[in-house]
Amino acid sequence: MILENSKKISFKNKFGHAFNLELSEGSEPHKDRPLIVFNNGLLCGHAWWHYTARYLSEHNYPILLYQYRAHVTGEVLDESEYDFDKLALDLETILTHIKVKKVILIGHSMGVNVCLEFAKLFPKKVHSMVLISGTPLPPLDFMFNTTNMKYVFGYSRKLIAKIPEMFNKVWKTSNKNPLSINVIHKFGVNSKVVSKGLVKRYLKEMNEMPHELLFIMLYKMNSHEIIYDLSKIKTPSLIIGGDKDLICPITLQLSMHKRMHNSEFYEVKGGSHVPQIDYPRLVNERILLFLTKLIKK
Repeated sequence: MILENSKKISFKNKFGHAFNLELSEGSEPHKDRPLIVFNNGLLCGHAWWHYTARYLSEHNYPILLYQYRAHVTGEVLDESEYDFDKLALDLETILTHIKVKKVILIGHSMGVNVCLEFAKLFPKKVHSMVLISGTPLPPLDFMFNTTNMKYVFGYSRKLIAKIPEMFNKVWKTSNKNPLSINVIHKFGVNSKVVSKGLVKRYLKEMNEMPHELLFIMLYKMNSHEIIYDLSKIKTPSLIIGGDKDLICPITLQLSMHKRMHNSEFYEVKGGSHVPQIDYPRLVNERILLFLTKLIKK
């Protein structure tokens, strides 16, 4: 568990999807401290929120951690069931269930897509947003600063479809595989400041999700046309990007900032795709400053 004092809530929404919620205890949502909802990245558990969720909870913000539909149940739904508007509707049913009317959304990577879609569909329910390492453009057109990743992932998907059982065994043990650990440690985080222990924790949470979601959700991100709605989203937003991000290069966050007229931008020097893990003190303090300024208005 990320939070020291929290309660678990099991909930099945009107669409038939089950969710396990982790809700902080000791601080109730109110106008000066709205509930903060953390929206995970592609195939991420809660490991990448280790520092930020605890920090904001210690500053008396109520916290909600949750997973998307069918991400931890082991089932694989029809691909149309993972559209971002449906993920946003899931979150709306969760908030209705726990009787929360207004929230602060924090999203990382794919979680940014979820936040933006929710803000588009339910603008009155969003107090503000913090958008970390996200992209309004197709990530496969920019990942690792090349346009070739769409071909790499396309070929990989076809290959894995031929050997699903073998690949699944590799997938389920990747948190114990030195190669997997070293690849994520080298290319996914700032290896100079992030321990391999945290990478193993991330991989362990990833192991619990069906490997099919890697391609399904990546292609959902690639086809998400939220860029055409950015100028209509008036929610106060803090956009954060690391200048060493190889997954979603910082130019993608800058393009989002330019289109969202009520946004601020914070560049994390030396930050990777998970700057909140690389430099938690800097990122957490900047988030708190942003939220404090809004509440004082």
